[in-house]
Amino acid sequence: MRVYCKLMVVARRLPGRIVLFATVAAMMAVVVPEPAPGATCASVCAQVQRSCKKQDKAEWKIARFSCRQSLPVCDLDCDTNAATCPTDCDDDQSLCDGNCNASFTEPELADCLASCTTDHGDCIFACENCGPLCKETYVVCVEQAKQDRTEAKEGCVTARSDCLGVCVDPIDSNCAKQCKSGEKNCGRDASQAYGQCKRSCPTGTAKRACVKQCKNDHSVARGQCSADSIICLGGPAPSCVNP
Repeated sequence: MRVYCKLMVVARRLPGRIVLFATVAAMMAVVVPEPAPGATCASVCAQVQRSCKKQDKAEWKIARFSCRQSLPVCDLDCDTNAATCPTDCDDDQSLCDGNCNASFTEPELADCLASCTTDHGDCIFACENCGPLCKETYVVCVEQAKQDRTEAKEGCVTARSDCLGVCVDPIDSNCAKQCKSGEKNCGRDASQAYGQCKRSCPTGTAKRACVKQCKNDHSVARGQCSADSIICLGGPAPSCVNP
């Protein structure tokens, strides 16, 4: 609702001159209703794109969280397996060789045994370079997440174009309003759940990891809110674009 205040100017005649008195005593509030949201295909499809961008942002946060979580897990596996890693590689090769001998004859046997030897070499390399490989995997994970986000941004533009391609005016303004309201209420519920999650986190060293998990869960929930809004606005029937 827009509210405009009108300042009243009062003219009074005094001896020899006219004096204008500006007074706020007679302010008038003029209420002008906002135009109904989603009244046209253009506005509905723009709303689809906005929800798509929100979903993309949430998925980007989820992907980064996953990459960050994988690094300490990988490092822990390196430390846990450091003592037995070379022996495990030898055992795996022995098992692989045995399966080859039981399953193949020449010339297939030679190829199978060569593959076992290659796998053994890769295993030993991974043992000796476990830490650096974890970091390399993390970098690849982040770069993939960036690429996915770039593609998602382009997808949001496409989503708006596709929406405009099938949408036909007039649009039920109440439908678009309900979709927008539903996304807003969903986001509020997600924020409340996030607050409750943080408050339930333990104190001490475990709190930081708990709060991070709460943030990730919040991103998942907000992403779902936006996804539901997209379906509500422009998804298969029944939706605003496909009643």
